[in-house]
Amino acid sequence: MKYLSDEGYSNREISDFLNISNIKKVRTNDMYKPKDVWEGLKKYNQRLKRINNCQTLSITETLYVEKVLKENI
Repeated sequence: MKYLSDEGYSNREISDFLNISNIKKVRTNDMYKPKDVWEGLKKYNQRLKRINNCQTLSITETLYVEKVLKENI
């Protein structure tokens, strides 16, 4: 779906292509409708955005210094 969408196909054209290729929806085993393609692309783009949006929000470092007494050996 993503590839076809990036190539400029509309949701109607993508759903027609999937139905002609006899590709069914996974859960319901029904034919694709344009709204199914739109929703699938929306969810996939959100997933890609989450994966590619890796940011470090904040890093905090602290340093502790302790005085060590030397004992006679």
